[in-house]
Amino acid sequence: KRPWVAVLLTVCTALYLLNPIRTQHSTNSSEKSMSESKKVNEKEPFVVHIVLFKTKKPNDPKTLETLKKACEKLRQIKGVLEIRCGPNYTLRGKGYNFGLYMRFESKKAEAEYQVHPVHKSIVKDEIKPLLDPDAQDPVIALDFSDIL
Repeated sequence: KRPWVAVLLTVCTALYLLNPIRTQHSTNSSEKSMSESKKVNEKEPFVVHIVLFKTKKPNDPKTLETLKKACEKLRQIKGVLEIRCGPNYTLRGKGYNFGLYMRFESKKAEAEYQVHPVHKSIVKDEIKPLLDPDAQDPVIALDFSDIL
């Protein structure tokens, strides 16, 4: 079994429900929301990148600050539209104690991000040293194109 699939689905659902674009549309009339959604979806849909981490020291202030700063540095990469990160605060995380949510303008932008020197450097020098070396699957990621 792969319990992390359930965790990712829970995270995706929560992020969808909290999405400011979705919330903004829900306050408008349904007709206007539908027409605006069609305009947005006529372009290539944006891409979501979700990463969950199992760190050596969950909720350690120094670990959290290092991860926060690492995530902030990722904003500079071209094609990143939004980035959010933070520690897990529930018991549903199946051992994953830190999450990263990113939104890209396209699949191409997300693919370029994956090989970008800033991303590679941050993963190697700042994130990997914080991961739990004894954890099975200390990092899981999911990428999807928005279909709404």
